Amino acid sequence: MKRGIKLALVPVTAVLVIGLGAAGGVVLSRDGGAAAIEADLRADATPVVPAVLPVQFYAFDPPLTVNIKDTDAVLQAGVSVSTRDPKVLDALRRDDPALRSAMILAFGDASEAADMSDAGKQQLLGAITGAVNRQLATDGYVGHVDAAYFTDFIVQGGSDDQ
Repeated sequence: MKRGIKLALVPVTAVLVIGLGAAGGVVLSRDGGAAAIEADLRADATPVVPAVLPVQFYAFDPPLTVNIKDTDAVLQAGVSVSTRDPKVLDALRRDDPALRSAMILAFGDASEAADMSDAGKQQLLGAITGAVNRQLATDGYVGHVDAAYFTDFIVQGGSDDQ
């Protein structure tokens, strides 16, 4: 008789396991658990693509005014810089005086002839970008500006006015 009970328990156990599985499926689908599990699995399979932050600009105001080396000419330049890092934008605001000083020093090696050519202006923009990034690092800020831009560029005096 014991063997008959054991044989009878096999189908009962199978029905019980199938029934519990079905009940669990109903509960999960009713509570949205199955959808949540499926969404989690899809999220794990989707590669994470970092969002590209928009370019932001910071304009140094008022424009910079510097004497051009070895002449009596004066350069007045409006300068803006770009970054994609909001923390760098905040650093530019906080560190404006030190950054202006660094840019004025970068203008110090410019000559009037170089300032007037496109290549000379590009060289100055590169020097400004480097000066700003070095000053930010010196002052303990993390991040950098991507580029510098002239928004105004006026040379007064010098060889044309004499």
